[in-house]
Amino acid sequence: MWRPCYPVEESRAGHLDGFARRLCVWTLEARGTTNEPGLGLGLEADATTGCEAIVQRVRNEDQSTALAALWDREMLTGIYQPCLLPVATPAGTVTALGFIADPNHAQYAGQRPLEWQAKRVSIAVGELGSCLEYVQQTVRALDERGIYDDQLHSVLDRATRLAMTNAEQ
Repeated sequence: MWRPCYPVEESRAGHLDGFARRLCVWTLEARGTTNEPGLGLGLEADATTGCEAIVQRVRNEDQSTALAALWDREMLTGIYQPCLLPVATPAGTVTALGFIADPNHAQYAGQRPLEWQAKRVSIAVGELGSCLEYVQQTVRALDERGIYDDQLHSVLDRATRLAMTNAEQ
């Protein structure tokens, strides 16, 4: 959402029922390593909730290039199951491509306690930078669009304190 790999013509907030955004995916290269894995975001089916989302639209003439770039990035390891999902927006419901974390994949980290997530986020670094930077950028992008994700804010706050403590030692 904050680092699209395609040109975005329009971006708007929406709501996706039946799914939750969670740090539930091991990242072993981009924001971590096999020795110190980081955590990446994934959508998980959860009938008890929904999540605020950002829907991005590309111009018709950019769709095939955008889809190829997005597919290359998100489907590299097969951790996600691509799905067309109904997202409610102020302008009406739209169908959007979403990537659902596959709970049967080796990179699926599952739901973990906040403290555990914060520790992983505070120490993991990969080819694209630190996991902490990834969560900071994600929270910033959501906040700028008026989407407050309490769980991500809590992980970020705790991970930031842990990183500062580790740096002082």
